[in-house]
Amino acid sequence: MTGTADTRAEQVAWSASDGELAAAVWEKLSPPARSLFSVLMDHPGTRYSGEELVGLLGLEKGKHGVAGLLGWPRRHCLAVGRTWLWEWEYPRGETACYWVTAEIAALFQDVRAN
Repeated sequence: MTGTADTRAEQVAWSASDGELAAAVWEKLSPPARSLFSVLMDHPGTRYSGEELVGLLGLEKGKHGVAGLLGWPRRHCLAVGRTWLWEWEYPRGETACYWVTAEIAALFQDVRAN
């Protein structure tokens, strides 16, 4: 199962011209969510397990804390009619892995820099 499945079929994919929408979403992210996405954006395409992200971010709630951090960003993306910022999958029945594409990383790196 991947994060690109039909669960997001009604949303529009992010594009390079979505700078204003990206800025609006980034502004609403909590500091821990920004930290999570910064790790993913700084290494586009790299798949991180929840456990790896916990170690990098020092989350107290473990891998479930990663899933918890994604709730509001998901809502913010849906509110602007765009897909979620991240991709995910469960490789070979293991725990979830998360990553962002190079396109999403570039868009949100620009927003983060301003």
